[in-house]
Amino acid sequence: GGVLGKWKYIPNVDALLALHGINEGNVWLYKPVGWKFGGPPPPPPTEIIIDNAPQTINDPAGGRTFSGAWCTSAGTSTFSPDSLYSCGEGSNSYRWTPNIPVAGEYDVSVRWTVFPNRSSTVPIAVTSTAGTATNEYDQKTRGDEWVLHGRYNFALGTGGFVEVSDINGQASADAVRFVRVNE
Repeated sequence: GGVLGKWKYIPNVDALLALHGINEGNVWLYKPVGWKFGGPPPPPPTEIIIDNAPQTINDPAGGRTFSGAWCTSAGTSTFSPDSLYSCGEGSNSYRWTPNIPVAGEYDVSVRWTVFPNRSSTVPIAVTSTAGTATNEYDQKTRGDEWVLHGRYNFALGTGGFVEVSDINGQASADAVRFVRVNE
């Protein structure tokens, strides 16, 4: 007889199912030793971290773009492997744009390097489906930790972003983190 028709993958038992025999109607359940089904795609990440790009590199594909001048920082406690600071005339901005895999709420945290001449009122804005929310941070302190900016709703894709500006004085651009809130 052999197997009639096609094998069908059954996810809850991670095996293949087939009908055997033209008259008997026997059911075969088959799972080869060491076999792994290509199966459904893995779940989307629950955490997205975007580090700064190297100095002078605009990297839209990696979600990192800037305007003005940004130089490699000598500040302490970089995320990896370095950090940038605004080295221009006060009209510099650095933007991180995540590619959100699942629409929903995300906790957004920011990170910077500490240096004595950083501003104590650095504006960092998060643009989400609700609009733009801006908080100011003292970048002379807390450079070795993730600092929660807030919880924001993001649509699927690249519509939202985080942006730091040096409008109030020298600013650091190190990294941002998006952590999906379980619903």
